[in-house]
Amino acid sequence: MLTAVWRCKSMATTRLMIMAAGLASRMKKIPEVGKIPPTLRDQALMRPKSMIGVGQNGRPFLEYILEEAFFAGINEVLIILNPKDEVTQPHVQTLEANGTFPNMAFRFARQHTPPNRAKPWGTADAVLQALEQTPDWQTERFLVCNADNLYSRRVLNLLATSSYPNLLPSYAFDALALPEERYQNLAIVKTDKEGFVTDLIEKPDDEAAKQYRREGFGVSMNVYALFAPDIWPFLKAAPFSPERNEKELPTAIRLLAQTKPHSVFTLPVAEPVPDLTGMEDLLVVQEKLAAFSSSSLRVA
Repeated sequence: MLTAVWRCKSMATTRLMIMAAGLASRMKKIPEVGKIPPTLRDQALMRPKSMIGVGQNGRPFLEYILEEAFFAGINEVLIILNPKDEVTQPHVQTLEANGTFPNMAFRFARQHTPPNRAKPWGTADAVLQALEQTPDWQTERFLVCNADNLYSRRVLNLLATSSYPNLLPSYAFDALALPEERYQNLAIVKTDKEGFVTDLIEKPDDEAAKQYRREGFGVSMNVYALFAPDIWPFLKAAPFSPERNEKELPTAIRLLAQTKPHSVFTLPVAEPVPDLTGMEDLLVVQEKLAAFSSSSLRVA
């Protein structure tokens, strides 16, 4: 019923939630091969991933995400931060005060870690905590994405303006320009003939992954459009993953799709997504951002 009401009420959203509260443990591991410049290495060890200055003139990665969101028509951004993060909010507030992204308003939430845990509860919990701290979003549709992936304004705009309440891009892996081994670390998107999600498969074994590649299954890059009343109960119900001991957002979305068939639609996409997962990605992403002005990512 809530979904039907949404589709009658509006077909667009201008809200974006950015998940930037993770501890970035993979970014802290210095690679055995390749030489990382000391400045980048030190920032990777000390700063949140999205605040590492991999862009031109040391511009933080987060600013590129915000730029794409701005040109996609987003005018309200809610950033989920770790309580120990003292870097991101002041930087973004300075951008806001300087009018870097005109008419874009910024809000902040914190993902708190329970006393008996060393790290946060994961991305599903991050979104839940952000919604709990931002009551006016609890009845609305919004976009949500990682802070360590750069999504194009075209994809963000398509998500924002779609009439589907819940929507995720299904990326063609061969177009992502990622190392081959990353395929198994992404959620594989299975759909029915109409394009609705039937399953999101995390961490498939080698044989299953090869089969999914042969059959042309796309992957999720952790960017979604979600209708808050639809996803809310599944954010709470998502179990802890056995591998990472976290409540993951793809699990909550899979529960929604399987509990309510035809509730999550897919958007086929074939384009690169610069990905800042580990320290070994820093130079690759830096090179991509250096050519950003002529990249397809800049095409509106």
